[in-house]
Amino acid sequence: MKNAFDDAELRAAIGLNSANSINISRLMAQICYYFEAASQLTKEQRENLVVAVPSGNFGNLTAVCWQKR
Repeated sequence: MKNAFDDAELRAAIGLNSANSINISRLMAQICYYFEAASQLTKEQRENLVVAVPSGNFGNLTAVCWQKR
């Protein structure tokens, strides 16, 4: 993959893109994890839900904050 991303001609030809934590598509997909988890709880449990996000996982942290809103 690294070689593919380093090849500008290939990237342009096939529209190669990365789904990293700052990619809006990935953040939108990650939000689904938290909707799914919250949907399995009662209303009272959802109101008291606390989510722990591993250190260094800013994409997941952003997703859970957006889902809460």
